[in-house]
Amino acid sequence: MESPEIYLAITALAALMCVWAFCRQGRDQRRLKATPNSKVKGIFIGPVEVVGTIESGQPILSYLAEVPCVYFTATVSERWTRIVTSTETDSEGRTRIVTRQETGWSVVQSAGYSIPFDLRDTTGSIQVQPTGAVIEGNSIFSATVGPGDPLYYGKGPSGAVAGSDHLRRFDEVALLPGWQVFSVGTARERQDRVEPEIAKGPAGDRFLITTRTEAQVVSGHTWARVLLLLAVGFFFPILPLLVDHYSDLKIPMEQIVIATVAVWLALLLGESVSMLNVLKEIVLRTRHANTLIDVQLRRRADLIPQLSQAAKSSAVHENQVQALLAELRSSSRSVTMLAERYPQLQSDANFCHLMKELGETEERIALARSYYSQSYQQSCAACSQFPGMLFSSLTGVSNLEKPGSR
Repeated sequence: MESPEIYLAITALAALMCVWAFCRQGRDQRRLKATPNSKVKGIFIGPVEVVGTIESGQPILSYLAEVPCVYFTATVSERWTRIVTSTETDSEGRTRIVTRQETGWSVVQSAGYSIPFDLRDTTGSIQVQPTGAVIEGNSIFSATVGPGDPLYYGKGPSGAVAGSDHLRRFDEVALLPGWQVFSVGTARERQDRVEPEIAKGPAGDRFLITTRTEAQVVSGHTWARVLLLLAVGFFFPILPLLVDHYSDLKIPMEQIVIATVAVWLALLLGESVSMLNVLKEIVLRTRHANTLIDVQLRRRADLIPQLSQAAKSSAVHENQVQALLAELRSSSRSVTMLAERYPQLQSDANFCHLMKELGETEERIALARSYYSQSYQQSCAACSQFPGMLFSSLTGVSNLEKPGSR
């Protein structure tokens, strides 16, 4: 690297990539913390977080462990040892040939598959379409074997990599029925029935299925942000100084300072824009949660007149039938004996169906109110704590309707 400007530009570009990753991790972390988990029966169209147990009527068999599952990914790696020859040039311009031994692992075979499955909690179940999701399962199989083991060729390829040590490692990760998972995705209408399902949403929306808890996922974002911040704040400014000290490449100090300040300004600007966008998303999502209560209230208002009319119709019908039976009993003893064996009249199926719909609507109203209450509290918390409080006036959080007003 002859030019210090080119070297510094490449280093600054790497630092800006760390800044981008830092802001992206922060965006995902804030979305997770500000979005309450939904009960299955209370899931509505749009972004959703849900915790449930995996269920599947027709699971598949994993490749290595051969156990019933809804998702698996298996890899076969082979160890190799090679002699590598390279040419090196010292500080005086003299070249020499260097030979060294390298050892590593290469993936020689992989397989993976997933199928739709159901997530069940205490309120019901919902289908999950895992296509396009980032899936984090648990390890269900791991073994390192030689050619004498049936697994070596039984589940691995017949050939070998260059310089093979004839040692293979078999690993498999899967999701099994009965396991509890945390899913972040988008709820949409199913194509085969009038029910929601969790699937991949619009571009940019997160779709995650993991055996980790929400707290563990948030903690992972926190540690990633810490490492990225250290890379930007410590590694980037120090590296040019080290290169300047240990090599012939002289980088002017003023250029290092200017590049460092520019990277930090980019970090502050990117973090501010990311935070403001997420806060606006949170407030808009809370407003949407409030409209879900209106939808269920309108549904209840439509059901009650239908239920009342069905009850009146059923009562009139029963009165007419009872009057007719009483008249028949008084006119003939044989008819009376037959009537005594006649089953007791019940409310018609329409009335029972409407009663069931009304009960489910009342439950959905309660779930919608609970979801809005949690969304409201988390929106207010996100906009009232530092540094979100700096942008609270731009989000419209003060205009949100307080829970319990309806």
